[in-house]
Amino acid sequence: MMKGFDIGIQEKKAKLFNGWERFTSNEGESIESYYNRFLKLMNDLTRNKHFLEKIASNLKPKRTDAAYLQTQLLIAQKEEA
Repeated sequence: MMKGFDIGIQEKKAKLFNGWERFTSNEGESIESYYNRFLKLMNDLTRNKHFLEKIASNLKPKRTDAAYLQTQLLIAQKEEA
């Protein structure tokens, strides 16, 4: 009986992560609708304890301080030369 229960959990987890990996906006969709769908997906992942640290770390904003931007500019200039 326990194996069937584990399979159900695995299927649910796979379905949630598949939704995460394939999440895109629909043509003509408003930003509000997109945000609401995204928020629902994030809440589902968090509620079911399938929200991995790897996913969470990918959601952090890029650094925008002066040193970071200067480094990126220097890298781009070297690549052009």
